[in-house]
Amino acid sequence: MVNFIAKRWLMLVFLLLLTTNLQAKVSIFPKKVMLGLPVIMIISGKNIEEDFKKIDKAELKKRFEIYDIDGDADRLRFVLYPKKTGNLNIPAMHSGNIKFKGEAIVVAENTQVTIKWQPPKNKIYKNQQINWQAEVRVNNSANQIIFEQHPHYNSKLSYKLFSEPFKKDSGFLGKTEQFAMNITPNKVGKVVVRTPVVKIKNTSSNPWLFFDQTVEINVLALPSYLPVATPVGKVNVQMASLPWFISTGELTNLHWSVSAENISLELLPDLSQQLIAKPEIEWLSPSIKPSQAMSEGTNNNKLNVIQPFRVNTAGVFIIPSVRITFFEPKSEQLKDFFTDQQLFLVIPKLLVWLLNIIIYGLILIAVLIFAIIFWQAILKYILIKELQQAKTSSEVWSACLQWSDGLLIDNKNLSIGQWYKLIIASFGNSFELDKLIEQLNKQNYGQINIKTKAAAIKWSKTLPYFKIKLFFIQLIKWQNYLLIFFKGNK
Repeated sequence: MVNFIAKRWLMLVFLLLLTTNLQAKVSIFPKKVMLGLPVIMIISGKNIEEDFKKIDKAELKKRFEIYDIDGDADRLRFVLYPKKTGNLNIPAMHSGNIKFKGEAIVVAENTQVTIKWQPPKNKIYKNQQINWQAEVRVNNSANQIIFEQHPHYNSKLSYKLFSEPFKKDSGFLGKTEQFAMNITPNKVGKVVVRTPVVKIKNTSSNPWLFFDQTVEINVLALPSYLPVATPVGKVNVQMASLPWFISTGELTNLHWSVSAENISLELLPDLSQQLIAKPEIEWLSPSIKPSQAMSEGTNNNKLNVIQPFRVNTAGVFIIPSVRITFFEPKSEQLKDFFTDQQLFLVIPKLLVWLLNIIIYGLILIAVLIFAIIFWQAILKYILIKELQQAKTSSEVWSACLQWSDGLLIDNKNLSIGQWYKLIIASFGNSFELDKLIEQLNKQNYGQINIKTKAAAIKWSKTLPYFKIKLFFIQLIKWQNYLLIFFKGNK
């Protein structure tokens, strides 16, 4: 009887030791960590890889980001990054040989970094682009902020990560940078999107890594009456104006600028396919330049389209409006955008040359008229100033001759009578002119009389700023000046 009881106890001890050896061992370190630094969890035991797959990890993922897992069937090493500060429990795990009661990790605040996450909406339409944004502030401007994709991102989604910040603000007390990751789901149903990673390279050898919560998005199907590739978002098209007339056979370009908010470039339609083929118009291959930029949470995609064409027949032609149809998720309505029609005249090349000659000739004449008006006004201003400063009758007469010499044909050697006749022929007679001639004859170039100076000033102020009669005289004088200038340079 004693031997039987001893054997039973020996069997129980053996089974207990065997169970203890089979039970997985869980090691966690460190127990205290700063936000941005990792916690390492190692689980070792027989076939624990399969046991771990059966564990519900939802609570663990709410508190920690499982950044990396490596090992084999009997040993797993986890790199966990806390998502917030405080006492975070690594929850209990019970599956097969894994018997873990849970353990608390104390996560201290990282006073050097502040992050404001803006996760995407949890309900969107298929083909609709959404953004995951992060506003990152560091107290030390020397720290480098890196925005990158999660190493275990969902490969079934289309991503566009903007590694460069779309907004910056730097100062003496730190810097703030804003980043965005663009996501486009292409399948209907619920999809899981992993958080992007904010990495801070600091003065230590260990970078700080920060994570947002994983998001589950419900992707809705578009209304059944819409094509599968319908753009979802907002579209605007600007079309550059064509010239009023072009010549036959001339290569001309249509310019479209297509702006799309939160719409993938691949879903934007090819506008050139809507152009109507005609024997008179030869459409050539378009040039399309896409561009992407992020601004205040909106992904601004652009297509700059240059559509060259030639018209081989003279006449009046119309470029028809082009249409872009898109689904606006905010109003849940299908909308159309139309460009304006453009009308232009196609004329033979010879007629275009003649029109250009006429147009540029009129422009040249207008410029010359303006220049001569300005020149005549300057001469009048100089005349009045010199008359006001004159101290002798000779200086008054010299100022009058200099003015008329700049305005009319060379006349420096004219007598008072000859000059008088020239002015009457050019400007007509006036009471002020007669008074000036009378005073000049009386003084006979001697000491100035107040009446002579006053008469000269009064007459000069009656002169017009522009006299059309003198226009061609000015042209002849300027032509002579140009000839003298070019001969002198030779």
